[in-house]
Amino acid sequence: MTKILIILLINFSYLFSSIFFSEYAEGSSNNKYLEIYNSGEEAVDLSNYTLSSCSNGCNDGLNWDYPDNVTFSSNTMLMPNDVYVVCHGSADPQIALECDQTFTYLSNGDDVFGLTTTNGELIDVIGEIGDDPGDGWDVAGVSNGTKDHTLVRMPTVSEGNSGNWSQSAGTSESNSEWMVYDQNDWSYLGFHVCTVCVDGGDNPMLFLQSPSNGDVINTTEFSIVFSVFNFDLGEDGLINYEINGVTYEVDSADPIQVNNVSEGDYSLVIKLVDMDGNDLQPVVETSINFTVLLPSLVPISEIQNNYDFYEGQSVIVQGVVTIGDGLLFPGRTKFYLQDESGKGIQIFSYDEITPFYQRGDLLEVAGVVDRYNDDVEIVDPVITLLGSNQPLPSTHEMTGVENTEMNGTWSVASGELIDYWYYVSGSTEFTALTIQLNNGGEVQSMFWNSAVPALQLAEYEQLLGTEYSINGVVSFYNGIPQLTCGYLGDIQQYVDSSTPVANAGQNQVVLPGTSVELNGEMSSDPDGIIVGYLWTQTSGPLVSLGEYEEPVLTFTAPEEDCILEFSLVVTDNNGNESNPDIVQITVSNSLNIFDINLPKNTSLSNYPNPFNPNTNIEINMINLENVDLNIYDINGRLIEQLIVNQPLQRGTHNLFFSAQNLNSGVYILKMRTDSHEIVKMIHLVK
Repeated sequence: MTKILIILLINFSYLFSSIFFSEYAEGSSNNKYLEIYNSGEEAVDLSNYTLSSCSNGCNDGLNWDYPDNVTFSSNTMLMPNDVYVVCHGSADPQIALECDQTFTYLSNGDDVFGLTTTNGELIDVIGEIGDDPGDGWDVAGVSNGTKDHTLVRMPTVSEGNSGNWSQSAGTSESNSEWMVYDQNDWSYLGFHVCTVCVDGGDNPMLFLQSPSNGDVINTTEFSIVFSVFNFDLGEDGLINYEINGVTYEVDSADPIQVNNVSEGDYSLVIKLVDMDGNDLQPVVETSINFTVLLPSLVPISEIQNNYDFYEGQSVIVQGVVTIGDGLLFPGRTKFYLQDESGKGIQIFSYDEITPFYQRGDLLEVAGVVDRYNDDVEIVDPVITLLGSNQPLPSTHEMTGVENTEMNGTWSVASGELIDYWYYVSGSTEFTALTIQLNNGGEVQSMFWNSAVPALQLAEYEQLLGTEYSINGVVSFYNGIPQLTCGYLGDIQQYVDSSTPVANAGQNQVVLPGTSVELNGEMSSDPDGIIVGYLWTQTSGPLVSLGEYEEPVLTFTAPEEDCILEFSLVVTDNNGNESNPDIVQITVSNSLNIFDINLPKNTSLSNYPNPFNPNTNIEINMINLENVDLNIYDINGRLIEQLIVNQPLQRGTHNLFFSAQNLNSGVYILKMRTDSHEIVKMIHLVK
């Protein structure tokens, strides 16, 4: 009987443990911690306790994914009225100063953590053992309060919730055990006040909950939210608060509404006074500084380069959509926008905003600056469409060592395809293509199945060793830069942007003694302009080329049947020289030879392909027929009608097409004749 009694006493002491979570922070980046408080009269050995957790919901919805995930060394003693802090090893120095033990995998908002005994008893919990809640759990009426906030236990709480998170979180400030503070507000870290614990005392206490020190407020109206303990307002005294030297007094704990505030820097001092307005002894007060800054149009680069300043602020940005909505996160709103500052940003909402915004749309977006992992984003967006079919911004050339300030920026990785990886697990499905850059670095390009189905990318497993340019936006995985991609057409054969491309035109068949034109105006340069042309005859009877350094020249064909070949080399404004392009001129007085060179099939082609921004479309006809020729985008939207019900004779017909106002990507040429329908994909690279 004695042994049984001892066991019961031990379990009884666990159930009524004097320790509980006093503070929790889910800050930006790695600024995360849990604080444990001892409300009892005796020291507690934490080696009898553990922290247990689940990641993104519990696997079976019932039990810990990681029981005893954090343990404490023997004789880790927590003294009465003291705290013990577990923090991320790379947390801010202010947190590290108070940290007693490090642990990497703390909550991202949707990861439940429990204070448990070594024999499995649950003493206290933040979150619920169950399915993934999404971003986080509501606390005190604050949506997703466990994400991007600091939670401080009310001074009136003396023990853990024994697993009853719903009651502990409450539905409002009045019935919650927690006070919710802004993200990265660590004002109460390292100590805890309990008014109902053994040595909590009965001294008056004042807690300022909002605004926090250093806040940037983006509205002309806001509330001062505070809590008072051991002090009856209206009987024991008043609240005295001072804003920039102007003093006010109130006799209620209701939030103080501040209206018609101008932009600027402010100081707030709030304290308890007696009914005559005199300070208490000792003085009970707190003070903060904050800024009022109304939303304005901000360059995206300013937000990316100064995230700590803009975090939580309302801003307005304008830019062009680089990856459209409905691709990366179906059921939510997620797309990327870039402005003239040269940097991009993610636009995100848990609500699916319709209509979907497409690549090339020019938008104005008002919302709040936030960050998810390394991705800076604008959340709760209010979106205005300003235009459509805008050209995409210039691409940033990936180096593989980009810093996080480049996240969301429209970029290109060019080089050899060295790895193909298809992954599927549950609802997660993607294909990753890895490019080895010219500098030896590597960049992985991620294609989520919702954007580009895996079947459309399967062929690349057989194309390792081929050189490609892949466009996407910069994102990060474990701090390593990669590309997030949205379209199949953003994979293109690699084009060296430093080298111009000579185009000497189509081969020709001419009669003896006739005038022949050589035309190199279809030559192009991906990142510059053509400034020099050099024509050279490489075979056949010599002819006089005259001005052989001009883009277009003419000569007279010899009077004899022969074949002439000419080479064209072009030079760009950076001094780069192209490879030669050869054109063949067949001179013949024989109809048989001429007939041999007539088309044998009706066909459609273009050159160069890929192109930037001009290409020559060649139509070969074997009979006289009516022709329609249209160009569509990859989604089937009509871009331009090039030929409308026009009769074309037997022979070769050339059509110049300029895509100066179109975005990079894959487009579709569709030709319909009286007897044929031909479809061809063309690639625009800018």
